[in-house]
Amino acid sequence: MKTPMLDQYERIKASCPDALLMYRLGDFYELFYDDATLASELLGLTLTGRGKGDSRIPMCGVPFHAAEGYIGKLVDAGLRVAICEQVEDPRSVKGIVRREIVRIVTPGTAHEYLREEDGPLRIGTLELRSSRTLGAVAAMLDPLTGDCLRMEATTQELLGWFKTSGVRELIVDSQTSEQARRAIGEMATALNALVSHLPADRVTHAQDDLAQVVTTRLVEYVSYTLCTTPLHMKPATSVNDTPYLYVSAGTAHHLELLEPRRFAKRSTSLFDFLQTTHTAMGKRALRQMILYPLADGKAIEARLVVLDHVMENAVARAETAELLRGFRDLEKMCARLSSGAAGPRDILFIAQSMRRAVQIRNVWEQVATAVPLHALLADLPRDDAQDVQIEAMLVDDPPVAERALGVIREGVDPEIDRLRRIAQDSRAYMAELEARERQRTGIRSLKIAYNRVFGYYIEVTASNRALVPDDYERKQTLAGAERYVTPELRLRETEILSAEDQLRNLEEGRVRQMIEEMRRRVPEIQKTASLIGMLDAFTDLAEIALRYRFTRPVLDDSTDLEIKAGRHPVVERWLSAAYVPNDTFLSDERQLAIITGPNMGGKSTYMRQVALIVILAQIGSYVPADYARIGIVDKLFTRIGASDDVASGQSTFMVEMAETAELLTMATEKSLILLDEIGRGTATYDGLSIAEAVIEFLHDQVKARTLFATHYHELTELPQRLPRTFNLSVAASTERDALIFLHHVNEGPANRSYGIDVAKLAGVPKRVTARARMLLQEREAQARQMNREQVSFFDTPTAQEDQEARAILETLAELPLDEWTPRDALTYLFDLRERLRATRENGSEGVSAWGASRN
Repeated sequence: MKTPMLDQYERIKASCPDALLMYRLGDFYELFYDDATLASELLGLTLTGRGKGDSRIPMCGVPFHAAEGYIGKLVDAGLRVAICEQVEDPRSVKGIVRREIVRIVTPGTAHEYLREEDGPLRIGTLELRSSRTLGAVAAMLDPLTGDCLRMEATTQELLGWFKTSGVRELIVDSQTSEQARRAIGEMATALNALVSHLPADRVTHAQDDLAQVVTTRLVEYVSYTLCTTPLHMKPATSVNDTPYLYVSAGTAHHLELLEPRRFAKRSTSLFDFLQTTHTAMGKRALRQMILYPLADGKAIEARLVVLDHVMENAVARAETAELLRGFRDLEKMCARLSSGAAGPRDILFIAQSMRRAVQIRNVWEQVATAVPLHALLADLPRDDAQDVQIEAMLVDDPPVAERALGVIREGVDPEIDRLRRIAQDSRAYMAELEARERQRTGIRSLKIAYNRVFGYYIEVTASNRALVPDDYERKQTLAGAERYVTPELRLRETEILSAEDQLRNLEEGRVRQMIEEMRRRVPEIQKTASLIGMLDAFTDLAEIALRYRFTRPVLDDSTDLEIKAGRHPVVERWLSAAYVPNDTFLSDERQLAIITGPNMGGKSTYMRQVALIVILAQIGSYVPADYARIGIVDKLFTRIGASDDVASGQSTFMVEMAETAELLTMATEKSLILLDEIGRGTATYDGLSIAEAVIEFLHDQVKARTLFATHYHELTELPQRLPRTFNLSVAASTERDALIFLHHVNEGPANRSYGIDVAKLAGVPKRVTARARMLLQEREAQARQMNREQVSFFDTPTAQEDQEARAILETLAELPLDEWTPRDALTYLFDLRERLRATRENGSEGVSAWGASRN
């Protein structure tokens, strides 16, 4: 037979069948049935049960005060968790306590349950423009900060956008088109993300404006998971309307912009290198700057001007850093305010941080002379009177829970002080009464205690029952003890409970008032959080620039890229020896550099440093170089290093070709392209042919600035016929049969290949490397001997060769293959070879031999 509690549980569970239901029962969250079985396996909990035999119900639970860690683990495993709370005070209710779901935690909305180092959590969705086009409108929302971005692009571009931005959950609803559902399903697989459904009763949007549809869908989903209307959601902004430097997902991965390579032993990402911010908002702002570098010269210059002033004012910078160290995460607290989860401690932390914001504004207003810095400071709060008042009302260390006692500081409210003294005096009185009754009755084990059911009582063990005075009134009999009350105890209990109830009501009222006032200030607090984050990021970039000798870049609208003594900032940081800087110069006349040199010589590092210098410049940072002049880049593409995609069954070569296809179709004259070893994942002639064709297309069609590293030395002849290509090489030398990497980039091609030297350096047995060198010499000799007969990959055909080729093709086109036997075909193949040799030996006289065809 089910209890009323289980009936209530099952009704609530039916409203969220796709989530684990954590049901508040006293001091625990309990899970039942299949939820309990799954949770016990994932969390390592003991699985218990209610009832006996076949009717036994599996259950497990976690203490409510330690639930956050358990919830985080469940969500990290890709599950949804519905939190069901008691929404009535059990002391004032007879029968079953009313319970409701107050939060649904999902992988894309679990910001308060996962660690900061887990990265940002975002949710996304999309709708296709039509079934006949690839265009789609997508939106992405950060449930923590309330930021909502919208973008219109191809589904492939949107996948990259979602991937680099950290989308963990993709949302669909009953009005999502079938084509969009399929696209979302594919994206979810590629992102390892969860697909979630917005309940039908939450779908309120019309279908005429897709931009509004996708943003509304996400806001509705956040409302659904928070079980309330979120106050901290910001209006959506369009990525398409803002000139950003496009960085593909593959590029972000190859350059390690946000995350290091797998198995990296050090923090090798650009973000890790730059990240010395003091606040959570600053860390988010820096991440956003790296994710969305600017492509607008005026906006970049404005950031550089702010950075100039931050660098020039060391005292103000140090004072700011000190104030920032005490800053709380205002964005997270705004989310808690919005969801109704904020308590007195949150309110105090917000007030303290808003006061610090006023102090930071005062620090910089004394020294700021630049217009962009004044614009940044203008929206910081000026007046801290309201926050000073809150600090004066709350105790220094208030409890987390909203309904806890002891929140209001003494001296704020005379009535609260009076009731608090009664409660405190009453506790002392109970201790005194217990000592007095022990002396009066002679029962040394006598004790006075309290529980919610019986209130205060005097407990006497059964062995001392004979010593109980006549004025004791029996209240409860236990197995080994009796519980009593007295008229004095009953009177005192009424005073205590009445005082505590009144005290709780008064303190709760004060806290609710402060929370409501703060909720009205959410837009102001969010604005402050955003500006403080930016100022923190600028302070961070200033310290990095000064510490590592960065220089101010020059940006213009040209297609030049001029870097003198450029360095890779992350490699330089961890390198034990001195870093070898290198120059770079690309322009309309020097558009495409073909880079050759040995493995491990530094080609990839050189190309990466160029890309990172461009990104740093376009986020508004100083750069690791003696001088840098950069024609603003609109799109950045890289293909550096092998990267199998085992999960989707794609080989290195397939991934390489997919990324190459993306950049060839998307790049413009304003783009920057870095390619390393294109074509190496297939047969030599296939790879060489693909590499040459890619270079030709970039040179003739795209005309983007390009660094192209290769081991195909045949490609170094391309500048002879492609005028905007030129050769660079990474220097190396051999001394006493030992390979030495010089890491210096020189004009011109490499004079030789160092593959066997690298193999020797790697520890390949001498017998193998010696044999390899012998085979290399033999093949080079054979190549020289056959050079007269070898078809050149690069020379322009002569008129005679064109005539020969046409004659061959015409003859082959007329062959009656359907009438031939296999022997006929083989015989003709041998004849064809002999005629080809005769043609090459006799020149034009042999061409006529192609006129005869075999019948």
